[in-house]
Amino acid sequence: MHEAALDEEADNAYSQRLRREDQTAQRSAADAENITHSRRLRREDQTARRSAAAIKKLSQLPPVSPAPAPAPPIGSCVTRSQGKAPAEALTESAATGDPYTYAEAMDSPQRDHWKRAMEDESTSILINNTFSALNSREARQLQVKPIGSKWDFKTKHNPGGCTRYKARLVIKGYEQTDFGETYAPVGKLTTFLYLISLIGSYGWDMDHLDVVTAFLNPEIDNDDFYLPFPEAWPGGLNAPKIIVRLRKALYGLKQAPRLWHDNIKDFLLTLRFQQSSADPSLYLRRDGILVLLYVDDISMPYPEAAAKAAIKVKAKLSEKYMITNLGPAHQFLGIEIYRDAIGTRISLGQKAYITTILR
Repeated sequence: MHEAALDEEADNAYSQRLRREDQTAQRSAADAENITHSRRLRREDQTARRSAAAIKKLSQLPPVSPAPAPAPPIGSCVTRSQGKAPAEALTESAATGDPYTYAEAMDSPQRDHWKRAMEDESTSILINNTFSALNSREARQLQVKPIGSKWDFKTKHNPGGCTRYKARLVIKGYEQTDFGETYAPVGKLTTFLYLISLIGSYGWDMDHLDVVTAFLNPEIDNDDFYLPFPEAWPGGLNAPKIIVRLRKALYGLKQAPRLWHDNIKDFLLTLRFQQSSADPSLYLRRDGILVLLYVDDISMPYPEAAAKAAIKVKAKLSEKYMITNLGPAHQFLGIEIYRDAIGTRISLGQKAYITTILR
């Protein structure tokens, strides 16, 4: 009996000790939860105060009156190709500092950059056999009115701080009267966001490719287009009386986007890609490689297991077209892409775009 009482007393003491330890653990968990909750409330309060201060500061700024838009010519629409930019184009030009004409480019501090960009463009045009010059007799017998052309200058800023200067020879499409189907699909924003969620969920890679002078690749379909020799053509051939016949599509030609889309679509199909029925600018392969097209920008997500196959696909594209491999995508369509070291956490931003607007 004495031993049984001792055993019962020991059991009771052990049970009481377990209850005390359990109560201590519960109090510690509650204290930790209260501390976390308090910190979260402080952060929310600080965020709210900063937001209120920012709103108050903005409300005290004087209103900015927008610059009056230029009056359009009577009986016609104002476009960039007509030599006078619309209000949106003028605002963009003022914000980015890009020259609108060849004369402005030559007067700008970036003159050497623009000259090199024009030389690169002219080299691409010659390599692609984009046009052929007519002799004087053919030019005199020409029954079709030539279409004018101009240089278009654009500065591209990458998130890493790299700046690219691009010059394009564009045809004045508003003068074009003979054309057929012109529609060409481009990648949807919803498709791009879906791809971002996909690579974030599974840790995929995504590369960014840029097709240099994309529109210079497809042949023109059964139509004859002529234009005077471009202004300030590098290499000394500055003869506006020379007439050239277009063999390949040129930027500004109304059917150029469709010709380019059909051209790269046919090539991707030869690489065993399948066109998506949900988005005609999305192409899929059985090994998991995806391609999203937006005119001359290519986004290529792929799983780690298909990394070698993706290298081969990029090599095939580089053999067919003049490709700039920008490596892992840090920006696409003006949307900046930020990834953590693991690659599963992704955030998007538009700092460059917002900065351009604020300027």
